Amino acid sequence: MLNDIVGQDKAILYLRKFVSGSADKPLLLVGDEGTGKRSSVVEVIREVVSAARGANSPDALQVGLGTHPDTMFISAPEEKDIGVE
Repeated sequence: MLNDIVGQDKAILYLRKFVSGSADKPLLLVGDEGTGKRSSVVEVIREVVSAARGANSPDALQVGLGTHPDTMFISAPEEKDIGVE
C-alpha cells in the first residue's frame, strides 16, 4: 500500500490525509511519466475502500485491479490538453 511507495515521503504524508479524511484541499499530481502518480492514487483509493469495506472486499480488489466501475483514469493525447467546460 502507501508504505511501499519510496522516495515520495512528503507526498505520502499528504495522501494519508486523504485516507484519514482530513485533507482540506484538492490535490493535482504532476510530474514525469513513471514517477508513481497513478499507483499512488490507486493506493489511496484502495486504502479508503479497504477501511470502509474490508481489505479483501470485492470493491477493494476491483480498485487494485483497476476494474472498479467508480474509478476512471483519463489521459490526454500527446501534445493536447484535457479541457473542462
